[in-house]
Amino acid sequence: MELISVIVPVYQVKEYLAECVESLLGQTYQNIEIILIDDGSTDGSGQMCETYALADNRIKVYHQDNAGLSAARNKGLQIAVGEYIAFVDSDDYVSKEYLEKLHSLLQQYQADIAVCTYEKSEKGTLCVTNSKNTYVLDSERMLREWHGKRKAIETVVWNKLYRRSVFGKGKDAIRFPEGKEHEDTYVSHLLVQNATLVAVTESKLYMYRVRKGSITGNKVTKKSIRQDLEAQRARIRFFEEKGYIGSRNRCLIGFWLHKMMYWIKMVGRKEELERGKV
Repeated sequence: MELISVIVPVYQVKEYLAECVESLLGQTYQNIEIILIDDGSTDGSGQMCETYALADNRIKVYHQDNAGLSAARNKGLQIAVGEYIAFVDSDDYVSKEYLEKLHSLLQQYQADIAVCTYEKSEKGTLCVTNSKNTYVLDSERMLREWHGKRKAIETVVWNKLYRRSVFGKGKDAIRFPEGKEHEDTYVSHLLVQNATLVAVTESKLYMYRVRKGSITGNKVTKKSIRQDLEAQRARIRFFEEKGYIGSRNRCLIGFWLHKMMYWIKMVGRKEELERGKV
C-alpha cells in the first residue's frame, strides 16, 4: 500500500482534536502518517498531540510558534514523505473510509487529485453518504468551468487527496501564502493546473465544522475583508492570463457579490456599535 501523508494544523482545538485524530487512526486505509503541526497552541492541544504520538507510531508531531494555517501546512509538506497528501483541519473529522475511497478513485482513473463532497454544520454531525456517482475531468475542463456548478467542492483543499507531484519542486513548488487568510483561494486552482485528471465522488465523507473560533466563524473585520478580496483578485488574474474568460467572469461576479455582502455587514455592525449593542 502506498503511503498517504495527512497534514493536520493544530491551534486551540482541545475540545475537537480527539474526534479529528481518532477518525484518522480509524481509517480503513492503514498505511498513513498523520502529521500534527502544533501552531503555538496554549490550551493543551500541543500536549494532546504528544500523547497521541506516544500511543501510535504513525503520528508525527511538530511544534512551532504561532504562524498561521498556511505556515503550518507548509511545514507539514516539508515533513511529509508520502506519495499522496491530504489536509484535514483539526476541528473537523472524516469518515473511516475517507482515504480508502479517495485513493481508490486515484487508482481507478489514474488521476492526480480525488475529491469528495462534505457536510457543513455547526453541530458537527456527519451523515456519511456512499454515492455510486463518480466522474473524472481533465484539468483544463475543470479550470474552464471554475466557480460554476462545482464551486462548493473545488476551492478548499481539505476534501481532497493529492498526488505529491502536483505540489511541484524547487522554485516552482506550490505552497500556501504565509501571513494571509483565505489561503485556499490562492492555491487550489494552481494545484488543478498541475494535475492531468481530477476524479470526483459525490459521496459525503468529510465533516467541516463551522465554529466561532475558526477563521470562517469569526466576525468580519477590515483585515479579513481585505485579504479575502486580495485572494480573489489573484485568482481572477490567473484565469484572465490563462484565457479562461468564462471562469474569470464568474470569479469577477463573485468578487463583487462578496464586496457588496461585506459592505452590508460592515454597515450593519456600525449601526449596532452606534446603538451600543456590540
